[in-house]
Amino acid sequence: MRADAQRPSGCHVTAAPRSRNVALRRRAALAALALVTLIASPGCVRRRLLVRSNPPGATVYVDNQPVGVTPCATSFTYYGTREIRLVKAGYETKVFNQPIPAPWYELPPFDFISENLVPREIQDYRTVNCDLQPQVVVPTEHLLARAEELRLGAMQDSARAVIGATDPWSGTFVDPAIVGPSTLGPAIPSNVPMPTPVAPQTNSAGVVIAPNWGGAVPTPSQSSPAYGSPTWPAPPTPNPSEAASAIPGGQMLPPGGMPLEALPPPQ
Repeated sequence: MRADAQRPSGCHVTAAPRSRNVALRRRAALAALALVTLIASPGCVRRRLLVRSNPPGATVYVDNQPVGVTPCATSFTYYGTREIRLVKAGYETKVFNQPIPAPWYELPPFDFISENLVPREIQDYRTVNCDLQPQVVVPTEHLLARAEELRLGAMQDSARAVIGATDPWSGTFVDPAIVGPSTLGPAIPSNVPMPTPVAPQTNSAGVVIAPNWGGAVPTPSQSSPAYGSPTWPAPPTPNPSEAASAIPGGQMLPPGGMPLEALPPPQ
């Protein structure tokens, strides 16, 4: 009553502006808290590829990169087709292409929201199961027979290449050239004069005289028209009378250089 008595007439107190300021401050604080939360914990998509095999213990290669031994998992960033290879001793190696399609939340424009605005981690796990087949042991006889077939096939191919071949530029078949005596060595020119054989002659003592082949003896300056090389002259033919007078007994020197004894007179 005293406060009302002391308050002048026509004056009153309003509390509305204070409540509005408090509400605005609360909204600003909530917005700042939400922004800090988004910045501190951004959205994330965790992608994992799990590979299992039956039996386990196979070495896994993803895109030619070793990952581990089954069962094992690896992380990846991009979706698409991956080449997976499983290797285990005693089993056949298995190689296949595994498609990994992208989910709907990783397609544009949703991928921006899932990667940046979602306040929790999104997990995308893919599992691949493989059955390995035991390796077939080939008998030794089959291996030897196959090797013999390959050897015979290689020999036949080489024989075909020698007997007849195909021109790689024109594609026509080329017959093999027959090699004979006529094709071995250089051809003999037809204009080379051949010496005429002469019957052997003997002198009065019965010694065989070197035959005279006849024809002019070429000098060293002359050359064969076919070969272009000089032809040296033959040694001069000795005169039987001069040889008989120079050597005792009237005989000629044989090629050995020893004089022959005189023949005994006929009885």
